[in-house]
Amino acid sequence: MNLRWPEQEQRFLVDPDEVHRFLAAVQPHLPVQVHDPARPVEFVRTTYFDSDDDILLRSRAPGRECRVRVRQYADAPDHVAPPRLRGDCAFEVKESSPTGRHKVRALGTPDEIGRMVGARAGSVRALGSGRISPLLAHAARAIECGQLAPRLTTWYRRLALEAGAVRVTVDQQIEFARPIGLGPAGEHAAPRAVAGRGPDLVLEVKLRAAPPDWLLQAMRRLAVLTQFSKFRDGLLALRSAERPPRPAPARARSVPPS
Repeated sequence: MNLRWPEQEQRFLVDPDEVHRFLAAVQPHLPVQVHDPARPVEFVRTTYFDSDDDILLRSRAPGRECRVRVRQYADAPDHVAPPRLRGDCAFEVKESSPTGRHKVRALGTPDEIGRMVGARAGSVRALGSGRISPLLAHAARAIECGQLAPRLTTWYRRLALEAGAVRVTVDQQIEFARPIGLGPAGEHAAPRAVAGRGPDLVLEVKLRAAPPDWLLQAMRRLAVLTQFSKFRDGLLALRSAERPPRPAPARARSVPPS
C-alpha cells in the first residue's frame, strides 16, 4: 500500500491488560485483517539493509529516518503449529520525520522481490522502467552497487486492524537475528539463531487523517509512548551478541606473611 505524506504514527509499550482494553474499545470500528482465515495467526519477517558505516542507522541526525527493507509474511493455523512463509513479499523504503512518515513499496513473489534486491545484472534497469517509484529504484541501485547490504532480520507475530484512514498493529514475540534471505512459500519461517529480543508487546497507531473520537478515547489510557525501533534496537542486540566476552579480572595474589 503506497501511503501519501504525511502519515502519523504513534508507538506504545503495553501490557496484556492494556492491549485487551484497547482492542475491546476499537474493534467495533476496526475489523481484524486476516490474509487467510484458515491460517489466522500471522507473522512478519523483515530484513533491513544498511551501509558498512551505518548511514541509515545514523539518519536520525537531521530529524529524519530512512529504512530500506524486505518483508516476507508467514502464518499458522493456530498458536501451536510452526508458522510457514507465504508467497507474498514486499520491498520497502520508509522515510520518517517529526511531521509524519512516507512509505513506498513493491509487492511480488519471493523470486520477483529477490531479483529486485539480489544484485543481479540488469535488475536496476528493470526497476528503472517506471513500474516502481524512483525511491525504490534508487534503493535497489544502492543494493546492487554494494552500498547497502542486509544487516538484520526481525521476526514477530502481528495482529492488524484497519478501516479507512486508521491502522492499528500489535506486535509480540519480537526477535532479532542475523540476516535471512527470502524463502519459498511453505518454508518454516522463524529464525533459528536468535541474538536478542524486543519488548513483549508493542502497539502502533497509524493515521492518515485526524483521529476519530473513539480512537482518542481508547488512546488516552495508553501510558507509555515509546521511540522503540526494531531496526535500531535489533542492530544493537546483534552487535552485543557478537561482541567477545570481556576477560575476567585477574585475581590478586595473596602475599604470604613474612
